[in-house]
Amino acid sequence: MAYYLVRAKPKPERLRELRQQLEQNAFVGLRPFGKALTHSLENARSESDGTATWEEEDYCSPPWLRKGQPFSIGISMGSQSSE
Repeated sequence: MAYYLVRAKPKPERLRELRQQLEQNAFVGLRPFGKALTHSLENARSESDGTATWEEEDYCSPPWLRKGQPFSIGISMGSQSSE
């Protein structure tokens, strides 16, 4: 398993919904990574430049992301998704 340190700029207007989704354990049922994703987002750090930082686990073998390549992940949150 690979681990990645992720940095993203949250959209302030969507943080309330994300917090509600996390409180309702909305992502826990996603397989295989729901529990790990929930834990990571609940423990994300807010940086002074407005970004958030968290660790993600990659369950793919081999890992799907090559070092140095940009990527974006969409997580379904009702009718919205994050970058």
